[in-house]
Amino acid sequence: MLNIPNYLELKKLSKKGKGIISKKNISRGIIVIKFDEGVSIRPNKTATPTAIQIDQDSFLDSHPKQIRDYLNHSCDSNTKIDFNKMACIAIKDIKKGDEITFNYFSTEYDLAIKNEDFTCFCGANNCFKQIKGFKHLNKEQRKKLKSILTPYLTKKI
Repeated sequence: MLNIPNYLELKKLSKKGKGIISKKNISRGIIVIKFDEGVSIRPNKTATPTAIQIDQDSFLDSHPKQIRDYLNHSCDSNTKIDFNKMACIAIKDIKKGDEITFNYFSTEYDLAIKNEDFTCFCGANNCFKQIKGFKHLNKEQRKKLKSILTPYLTKKI
């Protein structure tokens, strides 16, 4: 059974499948989702599509399925992944009813290599339209993401 914190709900979303919705206001800097249960580090060849890249060939993966597996991408996300805290942290104030999202460019180097790239439906003004991974961004785009990048991708700026 999926463990969902009482301040979040899993909901079917148009064009995105399931997503996580906040049932309360969450302030910037607050831990939204902890990654402390059912996670393991796996190599790319055995990682699931919802795994989050940690290093060149290391991915944080869930077993069994966790609420974090439903974190959708947004080019204007409201959380970031913090591997020091093993959590998803609010990077701006989140209002009740908002979808909890993170920017896949902040963790994933090359989604296209395994044909996991996709068309984005986030609707943000700064939408990249096609999400292929950090590798496919230009130098200026990479620098704009610096504050939310994982340590692995920060080294690639």
